[in-house]
Amino acid sequence: MNDVKSGETIENLVKKSLKDGSTVYLSSDTVLTNKRGFDVPVGDSIAPIKDAKGNIIGAILVFQDFSASKQGEEKMRRDNMELKRNNEDLQKFTAFASHDMREPLRKVMSFGNLLRKKYGDVLDEQGKDYLYRMQSAALRMEGYLGSVLNLARVGAVKTPMHSVNLNQAVADVVSDLESRLRESGGTVEIGDLPTLNADPIQMGQLFQNLIGNALKYRKKDVSPVVKISARR
Repeated sequence: MNDVKSGETIENLVKKSLKDGSTVYLSSDTVLTNKRGFDVPVGDSIAPIKDAKGNIIGAILVFQDFSASKQGEEKMRRDNMELKRNNEDLQKFTAFASHDMREPLRKVMSFGNLLRKKYGDVLDEQGKDYLYRMQSAALRMEGYLGSVLNLARVGAVKTPMHSVNLNQAVADVVSDLESRLRESGGTVEIGDLPTLNADPIQMGQLFQNLIGNALKYRKKDVSPVVKISARR
């Protein structure tokens, strides 16, 4: 087996094979120079042809041009590097956005607590209900932001699953969409939903998207009715 140097010409390889009768094996990492002076990655072999007496009378050249494959590998390498950079930028942006958006949410919850402690006695039942809903929505939003941050982390540890009561998950979403339901005149009918082992944040996002889209893409001047049920 002859060693093949990068940039070697095909003519020289054939001469070597004819001279010593050896087979030259080429890997896809071998680069040969063609007649036009271009380096071409090739593979396979150059083998001598012998007559009945063992004399070398020619050579068989078997080549496979790996140019397209090498170009594809290079493109994949560049794409992977670009994807890595994009993921790093996304992670930085998400961390920044989550931090900046969490601060006003914390203030909403903090002032809500102060309002409840200081003025809770003078609020009627409806006022207390409004305050509770406001704080609950802010708390869920903070959880959503944390989930987005986790999903943006490349190679992050898989989110652990929890027991999720879908009736409660849908009820929380309906509470968040209360203003949109009031504006559209819509209603949400919730059937008997199961409890699943899932990611509670993602399940909430799922129902929020489904119900939100149903309210958004409704017939004009028709009050939408969203029905949610489950079956095995």
